[in-house]
Amino acid sequence: MRPRLNGEKPKSVIDAFRDVAKAVEGDKISIDAFSKGLGRRSFGFMLLTLNLPNLIPLPLPLLSVIFGFPLGLAGLQLALGFERPWIPRFLRERGIKKEEMLFFCDQVDQRYGWFHRLIHPRLLFLTRGGAVRLIGLAISILAFVMVLPVPLGNLVLAIPIALLALGLIERDGYFVIGGLFLGVGGLFFNLLVGSTILYGMIKAYGHMFG
Repeated sequence: MRPRLNGEKPKSVIDAFRDVAKAVEGDKISIDAFSKGLGRRSFGFMLLTLNLPNLIPLPLPLLSVIFGFPLGLAGLQLALGFERPWIPRFLRERGIKKEEMLFFCDQVDQRYGWFHRLIHPRLLFLTRGGAVRLIGLAISILAFVMVLPVPLGNLVLAIPIALLALGLIERDGYFVIGGLFLGVGGLFFNLLVGSTILYGMIKAYGHMFG
């Protein structure tokens, strides 16, 4: 995303959606066209989508396994410098009608315009270049730790992943910073709870067979 020039503000993701829709020929916008048009910002949408089930505050360990590994692999793609996420061929041509996308953008602006006052392009140096690779590495670490069977471990890691993904989508460095700080806290939580459980299991095994 370009920096401010002569007072020009970086475009929000809704503006980017409109640009993609207007640039596509025909009346349908494929997933592949969105991925090409949004570039690395499309990583944010993939990461956020894969992360949503882990935000459910329920003891469902399989969710973290099913979605944690793909989430970690997507983060690795970002860390390795992929310009856009890899999408299976059978999904690339699926999409949405152009008029429906433009209607969606108008509705978001009308109903959720307040959201752009909360999250919008700031501290752009944290959402491009080498910083993006570091974000991808951080997300992959959080996602792979997420698959461990630690009570509430997936939730405390899913929240910072969501913040990092939103930061990528809207080019908001404040959200990136918040996601990194909460991510460190989530890793410490998993380490503390996981080691406590492991210690308890070892002690119990010692009492039973010692």
